[in-house]
Amino acid sequence: YQRRVRVPKLIENLKGKHVVQIGCGSFHTVSVTELGNVYAWGKTKKSTNEESYEQTTPGRVEELFNKKVFMIACGSTHTMAINEKGEVYVWGNGLCAITGDSSGTGTNANEPTIVPSLKGRSIKQIACGFEYTVILSESGKLYSWGSGKYGQLGHGDMDDRMQPQLIETIFQNPSKFDKSADASDDDYGQNLLEKTLRSSIKNYRPSIILNRCIQWLNWPAAAVISEEIQDWNAAMDARLRAVLLNIEKSKEVDEQLDALISLVNYLLKDLDGVPHREILLYQVLECWRDCKFPIKPLEEFILQNLEKISPLLGSLLEKNHTELPFCLPFSTELYLGVTQVSLKSMQQERKVQKEKVSEERLWEEIKQNIEKDLAKRSFVALDYNSIKRDQSKNETTHSENDVVFTCG
Repeated sequence: YQRRVRVPKLIENLKGKHVVQIGCGSFHTVSVTELGNVYAWGKTKKSTNEESYEQTTPGRVEELFNKKVFMIACGSTHTMAINEKGEVYVWGNGLCAITGDSSGTGTNANEPTIVPSLKGRSIKQIACGFEYTVILSESGKLYSWGSGKYGQLGHGDMDDRMQPQLIETIFQNPSKFDKSADASDDDYGQNLLEKTLRSSIKNYRPSIILNRCIQWLNWPAAAVISEEIQDWNAAMDARLRAVLLNIEKSKEVDEQLDALISLVNYLLKDLDGVPHREILLYQVLECWRDCKFPIKPLEEFILQNLEKISPLLGSLLEKNHTELPFCLPFSTELYLGVTQVSLKSMQQERKVQKEKVSEERLWEEIKQNIEKDLAKRSFVALDYNSIKRDQSKNETTHSENDVVFTCG
């Protein structure tokens, strides 16, 4: 007879491990730590030749050590895990734990084993029932396998599936799962997530949530967190990755070009005042080059916004002395335009510098004026009208630049 624990009790073996997720089967428990390591305890067995035994304290699953697992799920007698590469591992007993061909002639995976039919797919979420599993891919497709006795697999029958199979009915009738017509986009999904991340930055640990966003390839959300902690390089990198994902999904070239140009707009408007923006801009130009997009649309956009973007391009022109300082073969017109705006800006800056009087010179002139005919004066007079006054309040106003002195 095993003594039951009737009140919550700290699991000593996991002290300091910072557990971020747990899963429970019928007779086993699995946890994941912040470092992506997996610990399991309960009814288990080490190999196909050994009887099951009870492991009463958490033990690290060595086969998954350093695999960066971020999600686990438990069925009755099987366990699933996903790492940050989107690879799916399975181990345990039952239909879901069988590894082999679609005929189901394989054997149960007693150690974590990659599901063969899911190699090369990017999986972002997983859930397990009694003897079945459902997974969600990065592209939004649902797969299920295991026991179909009650129709829980969603394939329109009650047959078992030995390997993951796409649930076709969801994609044949997508309107059934659409949100209501009177609900706005802001009430659901990504928009709500990004608003929450911005408004609740003090209520969560940014490093942990940022790590989760990266693992789920939710780059827009990762960009939001990076902006809130003012890590501008990371924010730009995340925005760029988000655009690249959209480029991969979209087949329309115009949509792809608009996505990258919108990123330049983001750089000019949302990151105005951020230091070293020219480095962030260069990342976008490199992406444009690597995607082999036509240069004309980008050049037209730059010429239309020359006043705003020239300081960044001018800085690149000054620092990068290669044959293509902008890494793209822009026209001579664009280079001349950037040069002219940059020269104009430099001339205005020099003019302002010349007009400025140094503080030392200013005080020297004040001293000379005071000392002029000083022996003939008993005081220095100030013209009443030379003092700034707030006419509406009839009060004398002062600023931090005012100098007040008296001579007796």
